[in-house]
Amino acid sequence: MVRAFVFMILICVSVSSWSRGQPATVSNDTVREKAIGWLKYNNKFGADSEFVRDMTEVIDESLSDNMNVNFFFGSNLMDAGKFMTMHIYGGAVLSFELTPEQAAAMELGPSSASVTTSGNMGKRLAQGSFELSELHIEGGGSVATDAKFKGRVKCKATRAVDGSYALRVGYRANQGIGQFHWLDATPTTDGTEIEFEFGPVNDEDNQFDPFRGPLAVFFDIVAIDESGGDIEILIHSDTIGQVLTVR
Repeated sequence: MVRAFVFMILICVSVSSWSRGQPATVSNDTVREKAIGWLKYNNKFGADSEFVRDMTEVIDESLSDNMNVNFFFGSNLMDAGKFMTMHIYGGAVLSFELTPEQAAAMELGPSSASVTTSGNMGKRLAQGSFELSELHIEGGGSVATDAKFKGRVKCKATRAVDGSYALRVGYRANQGIGQFHWLDATPTTDGTEIEFEFGPVNDEDNQFDPFRGPLAVFFDIVAIDESGGDIEILIHSDTIGQVLTVR
């Protein structure tokens, strides 16, 4: 079992350009295709609807500005008749179902949509070195506004690797946040369980306007280089996540 330590950084720094010789990374075109494909398949109004065109404009603008984007959709907008989310995070596209209680907590009506953005940090390798699975967050997905959230996740190396890696969590509460657990050993091809502790979601800077409601949190394995004076992040795994309820 790998235990680790953590530091936090606000996602408001520009990621410097990758030099020549860096491995291939996931392109914005690939991300755009996946995100728009999700919208076309899951919306209630059809693949060629004005709804899809409007959301596509948001996607294009966000990718152009190197931003992560979070969509929250009312149940009347989705073909399944459920409250749903869709996220573009660090070159990955993920979606979750919201409970009616979570939707009410963020004042998301059945026929409404909400969008938030935050700066993207890092580039995703086209061929990663790790796979994440079996994410478990203590407390059944509910966390107090001033409490840390703890849990574990399984990480399996897909090939023999070496180096220094961190488990990263990212989320957008009142602002974009990234926190990192440095691993004291490289995960193996047999799979390694990583214990983590992140947060709190609201620190002393947010005590007068704390975030409450549903919060999508995302986990991945990254390598970080600060030798050039800038923060450079390369994402070495898939991304998995969960919607927490911050109360």
